[in-house]
Amino acid sequence: MQKPKFRTADKSAWVFVTTQLNKRPVKAMSRRAALRCGYLAGAANRLGIEDQRALPTPHMDETMSAFIKRVKSAQA
Repeated sequence: MQKPKFRTADKSAWVFVTTQLNKRPVKAMSRRAALRCGYLAGAANRLGIEDQRALPTPHMDETMSAFIKRVKSAQA
């Protein structure tokens, strides 16, 4: 893909900021997949929660420790 050329530096900077620096939406693992692979069961066990369905859906490629930190910060 050819790089766009703009006449002003402001327009080039605006395009760079809006396309390159904005975070992409985080993909979430499906709840069915998280239940079937035991991800939510393991997290519920480590958190001491009986009902694993009370946990939020994990992000795709999120480590178990990062998921547990995110859940603990949401509960606090």
